[in-house]
Amino acid sequence: IKALNLTAHYYHVEELLRPEFREFQWNVNNCQRHSIIFTNARGPRKGIDSLFHAVVLLKRRFPDILVKLAGEDGKKSEYRRHLARLAERKGISKNVEFLGSLNARKMTRALMSSHVFVLSSLIENSPNSLCEAQTVGVPCVATYTGGVPSLITEGETGFMVPVGDASMIADRITRIFEDDKLADKVSKQGCNTALARHDPDIVLESLISVYRKVLDLNHDRR
Repeated sequence: IKALNLTAHYYHVEELLRPEFREFQWNVNNCQRHSIIFTNARGPRKGIDSLFHAVVLLKRRFPDILVKLAGEDGKKSEYRRHLARLAERKGISKNVEFLGSLNARKMTRALMSSHVFVLSSLIENSPNSLCEAQTVGVPCVATYTGGVPSLITEGETGFMVPVGDASMIADRITRIFEDDKLADKVSKQGCNTALARHDPDIVLESLISVYRKVLDLNHDRR
């Protein structure tokens, strides 16, 4: 914003999430081991090719690894067919499951049953998918792009990796797969942070405060 207009007033308000994501909390003892969930598989800018490359690396150590892709638009969509062909070329077609579009309740269950959440995007804004996963408590690995650094404290509420770096993605996933204490720590700290960040009462109060500031500013200019 400042690059476009130095005199602009910038106001930040956190986002509200659907209430279903606040109702349950992830537990490492109840998840499907060595499973990865990616919840916005809708286009190339989400970096699924990097995730698939990471899965190729991870499969050497975890032959039962499974990537669950949610959000793609049906079996007939061209992008889903592209992902299926890509998985086949990389030799991981049996390690990829397409979940389709899920409502909030089904998405919560899918997150709860997964060992780790990955956001491998090439570009981002403030990804709701990451916020939802943190709220549920799934340990998160995400690329350092857009607003992601404002949502994750490295090693505390999740892990960040360079954009397109499949080796780093695989490394961080491995750490979660092999260390339940680390997974539990990141889960709880990420969840607590997200619950506070997206608290409906706090968000509402913040939004009203911003509107008051805007009204006062406009009043002063008259």
